Amino acid sequence: MRVPVYLSDRTEHVVAEIQIRTIAMDFWASLEHKIYYKFEGNAPEYISRDLQECAKMVSELDDKMLSLNEAIQECIAQQDKDQIQMNEELMNGVCRDVLGNNKEYKDSKVQEKVTEIVT
Repeated sequence: MRVPVYLSDRTEHVVAEIQIRTIAMDFWASLEHKIYYKFEGNAPEYISRDLQECAKMVSELDDKMLSLNEAIQECIAQQDKDQIQMNEELMNGVCRDVLGNNKEYKDSKVQEKVTEIVT
């Protein structure tokens, strides 16, 4: 990808890299960059080992956060379904009160219309 860089006398289109990261991945990458920058690629073994352990934890955290997000979305969807069902029951109750609980109501298109409205 190329992005424009505006200089005082011209515009240069420079090749750029786009990185998409989770917050945890960004934290790990920033830390890794600092460590290797400070040690010029020759970080002590214990730091490299600890960094690898952190990378594993970050990956596990990302997996857990994804799982939690999916669980939250499922709960929201179920709540929406429950709310629709409650609205349908409430509207059917109102219609029964107004129209009476008789065969004409049960055979009418009102129940179908109520379901259509609340969903």
